[in-house]
Order: sequence, then C-alpha cells, then structure tokens
Amino acid sequence: NDDRHWAENSSYSIGVHGLVALYDSLREVPARVGALEPKAWGRTEFHMVLPSGVCLQFYEAESLDG
Repeated sequence: NDDRHWAENSSYSIGVHGLVALYDSLREVPARVGALEPKAWGRTEFHMVLPSGVCLQFYEAESLDG
C-alpha cells in the first residue's frame, strides 16, 4: 500500500506455534524486532515493526495440557 498513514497505523496480532524459533529467525531482518517477553495473561510475545510502519505482534499461548 502506498498510503504511509495507513501503514503506520496498522497492526496485526498473529498466534503461532514455535514462537522462539520464529523470533530467532526474524532477528536479522530489516525491521525493528522487540524483546521476546512472557506476559502475565498467559502468553509469550514479541513485536516487529516493518520499514513500512506496520506492526506485527507474534504470540504463543501457554499450553493448558500441563
């Protein structure tokens, strides 16, 4: 999209399996990749802001299987 305002105000939350492996693979891409953090609400997540300004949040919920 050529509309910079649209891109800078877009964000997406994406649930994945294998979050740590994904995080490790994205740390060298040309984007701002935030810290991998466990959250109090039961999931681990990190944010990545692309050069276009779009923010992607990747997360993995804790398993309820024990």
